[in-house]
Amino acid sequence: MTKEKPKQKHKIFRLITAMVQCGLLGFGGGNALIPVLYRKAVEEYGLVSKEDFEEAVVVASITPGALPVEIASGIGRITAGDLGMLCAAAAISLPGCLLVLFFTALLSSFGSGLTLQINYLSVGVTAYILYVLGCYIAQTLDNSQIPESRRPKNRILRKFPFSLPCVLIIASVFGLTCGSQIYQIFGIEGQPLFSISTVNVMAVAFFLIFWLGDDYRLRKVIPAFSIALLYCVCVGEMELFSQTPLKIFLPLLMFLMAVWGLVKDLRQHHMRLNTSIFPALREAAMAFLFMVLLALPALFVYEGTGTYLFRGALSSILSFGGGDAYLAVAGGMFVTSGLVLYSDFYSNLVPVANAIPGSILCKILTGTGYFLGYRADGNIWTGILTGLGGFGCAVAMSCITYSVGAYFYEQLENAAVFEHLKKATRPIISGLLFAVSLGLLYNCIQIGAKAGIPTWFPPVLCLICLGGELLFVKRFRYRPLYMVLGSAAAALLFCNLAAYIMAV
Repeated sequence: MTKEKPKQKHKIFRLITAMVQCGLLGFGGGNALIPVLYRKAVEEYGLVSKEDFEEAVVVASITPGALPVEIASGIGRITAGDLGMLCAAAAISLPGCLLVLFFTALLSSFGSGLTLQINYLSVGVTAYILYVLGCYIAQTLDNSQIPESRRPKNRILRKFPFSLPCVLIIASVFGLTCGSQIYQIFGIEGQPLFSISTVNVMAVAFFLIFWLGDDYRLRKVIPAFSIALLYCVCVGEMELFSQTPLKIFLPLLMFLMAVWGLVKDLRQHHMRLNTSIFPALREAAMAFLFMVLLALPALFVYEGTGTYLFRGALSSILSFGGGDAYLAVAGGMFVTSGLVLYSDFYSNLVPVANAIPGSILCKILTGTGYFLGYRADGNIWTGILTGLGGFGCAVAMSCITYSVGAYFYEQLENAAVFEHLKKATRPIISGLLFAVSLGLLYNCIQIGAKAGIPTWFPPVLCLICLGGELLFVKRFRYRPLYMVLGSAAAALLFCNLAAYIMAV
């Protein structure tokens, strides 16, 4: 018994260390953090297996809230149980939340110049993120390689070593999600036909996998793919059918077909659901207690804390589709309702949150709490205490939603359709990461525009830093700290130099 406790403590310490490192490197949004989490949790620290990690990604992708925090919750849950889940979620969220409290407090003293320097640093960090994304995609393709003995006899196809379904999934997901980034980078006016969100991609994947199962006859495949394609057109940025009944009919039809396919699969395999939900309730209770403990100081210094936390929890539950989607939800919850000033939210908080690492949901919820508390009595400490309550709310809701999602997933994971979903998860994520990479480069272009330097300079500098990192890994070995610090320092130096030259 005495040996088990130190072992558990050691696991939690390694878990927290890995998650804090992920939180510090969390530039680029939720999908961009998936490869970072994979490298830390699976390859470097060996906290979970590749299969367990991919299951955590699936559960996090089908539940609302902060994607990287929920994946961290899953990693912690597997590694060290209930306590590990809470520690991992808090550890990955903490760096971004502390940074947003620090910089929002300093912003009034140093103005926009501080945000600009953070943006310069982020150009270098983006180079490292691109390196990690590229490694994840390359590994996905490597894992799909077909042994030479099993390749097609056709001379041309025989030279193609990768699994055709894997490549098609990556290419399809990229094609469906990259439109907005391509239009922005090349300055194309108008709206792309598709450019759908992550949640819509997962909706299509679930529909096709659940409905088709192992039946790939044309009479099932052709209607299913036709419905999926029409759905993508409806929810795409061009919104061709947004004002028609199709916008409501198609998601409903896809849902009913997917449920029917799942029920049919469960019947074929004689599966029954386990009705014991006690473990999920216990995890949810622990997460709720964590939120209450962090919110207690705020409740004493700011009377609106209860309303703020209720709205924060509700906004987390309504947050499907990533960080940008949460900005819209939070804007409606806090700005439109009059709780937070428009200038505080959009002019101060959003630019800082976009410039520092971490989950957008956690940073926005923490920063919103800071401004609510600070504006109440003009005391910075009131703002910080209220912001910490928001941090607790973000972590707790991520754990709760993950626990509920994991409960239902674990009841059904042995179904054949979920085996197909597990196999498709990594190619789907890889396709999304191609679009994320373009989004990161466009963010560099925006940094150049805001700084008054040539818009091509930050993305080119980012790619040069990426090339330097590739040479570093080839010449020495993978050392993430050196790579990040070297790229960030180079970006800070050369961006400031470019801004000085343009000013002169």
